[in-house]
Amino acid sequence: MGSNGVLAQSIPDSCNTNSIVAVAETGFSNMHSAALSKANLETYRLRDSRRVLSFEDGSSFTLLSAQEMADAGCDLQIENYVLKERVNWAVTLVFQLLPNEMIAVRSEINSNSKVAKIGKGFPSKNRTVVSKADFDNMIKSKQDVILSHPHQYKIE
Repeated sequence: MGSNGVLAQSIPDSCNTNSIVAVAETGFSNMHSAALSKANLETYRLRDSRRVLSFEDGSSFTLLSAQEMADAGCDLQIENYVLKERVNWAVTLVFQLLPNEMIAVRSEINSNSKVAKIGKGFPSKNRTVVSKADFDNMIKSKQDVILSHPHQYKIE
């Protein structure tokens, strides 16, 4: 169930409106804004309602609905977006700022949900731990691989 990954790119080219409404919250910085402006958040956008998403530091942002963007002149295929009632709210998305204005996202399952209870009893995968010093001394291509696989690697 966990979907992890690095996001890249921005809102659809056909759209001239801002697709993200920043929620005024302590800790929301220019780094957050810069990373969000580069991120492709379309897979998280809902068809019919706004969606509030959070960073691990507690700051949050709101995505406009696909319908709002279409109403503002964006050329979107509304039917390709998920309806709010189709989202599994037992799974929370948590965003993380990475170097070079990149964003990683991980899924967290509410421990009291049916989804969590179903998963109990299955062996969990161990992540490879890489020290921060070793990570810093790696070539960029290897660092990129590690950063793009947060479910396999942990930097300490």
